[in-house]
Amino acid sequence: MTRRRWGCDERGVTPLVELLILAPVFMMVVYLVIFSGRMLNARSAVDGAARDGVRAASLARSASGAQVAAGRAVAGDLAGSQRVRCASFTVTTDTSRFAPGGMVTVTVTCRVPLADLALLKVPGAKTLTASYPAPIDVYRGVAE
Repeated sequence: MTRRRWGCDERGVTPLVELLILAPVFMMVVYLVIFSGRMLNARSAVDGAARDGVRAASLARSASGAQVAAGRAVAGDLAGSQRVRCASFTVTTDTSRFAPGGMVTVTVTCRVPLADLALLKVPGAKTLTASYPAPIDVYRGVAE
C-alpha cells in the first residue's frame, strides 16, 4: 500500500501554468487594441483638420487667402486637439483651379511620435496624411 502525503496533490498546478502562459498573450492583445484605438483616433483628428482646412479655403475670396485660411484652420484644429500631438505638420493647398465652379484641395501631413500612440517610450514616428477637395461656389465672387 502506498501512502499518499498530505498536500502533494498536483491538481492545482495546471491552472497556474495555463495562467502563466496565457497572461502575456492576453496583455499583448489588450495593448494592441489600445494602440489601434489611439492610431484610429489620431487619424480621425488629422482627417477633421483637413476637412476644416478645405472648408475655410473654399470660403476664401482669393487663392492666396485660401492658403492662409486653410493653414490657420488646420493649425487651430491640431493645436487645440487633445486627440493627437503632431511633432510637425504641413498644410498644402492646391489652388490651381480656384475659380467659381472650380475646386480647392487641402492636404494635411502630420508626424505623430509613436511614444504618444503606444503609451511606451517607443522610438520613431508615424506619418498620417489626409486630403480633401471642395468645390468653389459658382456664384461666389473670386478676386484674382
